[in-house]
Amino acid sequence: MHPPQLVLALVGQAAIAAAMPLQSLWAGEMGKRAPGDADAIEKALTPVSQSLTTLDNAILALDGGPVSANNLLIASQQTQTVTEQATAKIQGAGDLGIFRAARLRRTTDDLVDQTTTTINDLVSRKPILDNMGVSAVALDSLQKQKASTVALTAALEDKVPRIGQRIAADSRSKIESVLDQGIAAYSVPAPAAAPAPPAAAVPAPP
Repeated sequence: MHPPQLVLALVGQAAIAAAMPLQSLWAGEMGKRAPGDADAIEKALTPVSQSLTTLDNAILALDGGPVSANNLLIASQQTQTVTEQATAKIQGAGDLGIFRAARLRRTTDDLVDQTTTTINDLVSRKPILDNMGVSAVALDSLQKQKASTVALTAALEDKVPRIGQRIAADSRSKIESVLDQGIAAYSVPAPAAAPAPPAAAVPAPP
């Protein structure tokens, strides 16, 4: 018969041995998911900001010619595609803890700033697009981009813990407001072209 001290020691060792795999699994899962999800979301958002920068460059390069207008259309379509891809990736990521959500705040703030800059530049170039007769195309692109962006911000908001919901909702509201301003500006019809001046009277022959 084993002495009580030996029995207690063996039981204690068995309990520790049983707990170690569970602790390792828990720690490994936390180490894998918590930072991984934040990193996955940041990596998903980075191409969105980059595509907005590319779109803004195309807007600023508008010169009234067909090539620059086509470049703008391509950049706009790419931005929408990248936004939809980012939304799918974020929807597949795990929920964020408060510290990870706070770290992500800088990325979302940058996204708000870049969206604001891009839309403001697009509004400033409306007279050029009006003259080219393609403002309706820009309006359609803005409306589609808003739908994609709303889905993106909703996916982001869904991953933030309850305590950070107000901040996430504020970022979503800012982006939607900027897009609404762009849509409102492009919903205004282009001014009618000025009538051609009357032809000069030809003097009667003497």
